[in-house]
Amino acid sequence: MKLRKAFTFIEVVATIALIGIFMVPLLRMMVIGKKGSIQSEDFLIVSNLAREKLEEMEVIPFSKINSDFDNFGPIFADVYEKKFRGINKDSGKFYKVFTDIWTKKDKELYSKAYELFAKRYKLIYGRNYIIYPDNYQKYRRIVMVENELTENKKEIKKVNVYIYLKGKNDEPLFTLTSIVTE
Repeated sequence: MKLRKAFTFIEVVATIALIGIFMVPLLRMMVIGKKGSIQSEDFLIVSNLAREKLEEMEVIPFSKINSDFDNFGPIFADVYEKKFRGINKDSGKFYKVFTDIWTKKDKELYSKAYELFAKRYKLIYGRNYIIYPDNYQKYRRIVMVENELTENKKEIKKVNVYIYLKGKNDEPLFTLTSIVTE
């Protein structure tokens, strides 16, 4: 009688079960790793957006360092797109809608508002506005400035940069603060 060299059905099933038992944790680790990678990318983008704005604020004349409402609110008096109606009069409403992150899609969708924004941006920052990539469309960035006096009566400005996810206005995703002096 000749012996065959083959696996029995039970051996095959046991092997598949063992592979399955080891694959579940590995797949779970891959999903968690992917999620962590996406969160890391988001954190890197928002922290760079905040730093970029602070650096812009540090190179403009001290007198032009103002909150976004003061700098950009007035331009929306002449914008009739529904999204922007009335935000030039109400800072609370302004900060729920405004962002200085404009993508190509935003520019096309709100062309009049973008045109006025870009002109005002150049007036304040002394350079042309650079459009962000379309994957930045999900972020909103706003700047609020608090004027303060030091003990020796020197004026300082506390610049707060807030990054939000569009549609989620409750809590900023990221906040960065700096003090700017004359």
